[in-house]
Amino acid sequence: MPNNRYTCGSIETTEHLLLNCKEYRVERRKLFLKVKEKLNIKTITLSILLHTKIGIKETLVFLKETSICTRNWHQERLENREVKEED
Repeated sequence: MPNNRYTCGSIETTEHLLLNCKEYRVERRKLFLKVKEKLNIKTITLSILLHTKIGIKETLVFLKETSICTRNWHQERLENREVKEED
């Protein structure tokens, strides 16, 4: 039965995937550094990533590099769930 838990065990939300998920720590660090440098800010929020030109641009790069939320990403997650449920 599908659920909204991500492979790391946390509830899958936009905020979790972009700001907190340990699975994407390295890629997220790169995203945060770029946005902080370009906007000259110290803290990254979901609002900055999704509601500023620079944030949107760099978030799209992050999504492309990680393949988060692509069709293949979703299919892989479903397959992994099915395997776990069979065990």
